[in-house]
Amino acid sequence: MKQHRSSLIRIVSFLILTLLAPSAHADPNSGTMTVTDHYETRRDTCTSWMLTDYPSGLDETWCRAEFALPSAFLIKCSKAQQVGFSSQTQREACRLMFLRAAGETANGYVLN
Repeated sequence: MKQHRSSLIRIVSFLILTLLAPSAHADPNSGTMTVTDHYETRRDTCTSWMLTDYPSGLDETWCRAEFALPSAFLIKCSKAQQVGFSSQTQREACRLMFLRAAGETANGYVLN
């Protein structure tokens, strides 16, 4: 059931991003953009959102699933670690997020 729900979310997110993406409205007869260009544009957009902020949770879910990007919250926590946390709640949330990421790293697959 969880696998099915995840697949459904990925499909819906992809459709939304495809329909709302500026490149989706380009003239298909112009010949200036290829499928690879669309992929590169989406990847660049997702990477930019990861470093700044995602416009919505659907965008974040789709980008993280499609391009295996880390959570934008990890980026924000890393920055806050250097410049200071806005509250104790943010600091605790970041601590928990780093613990979770460390656990995922410890259990990660090693290429040989």
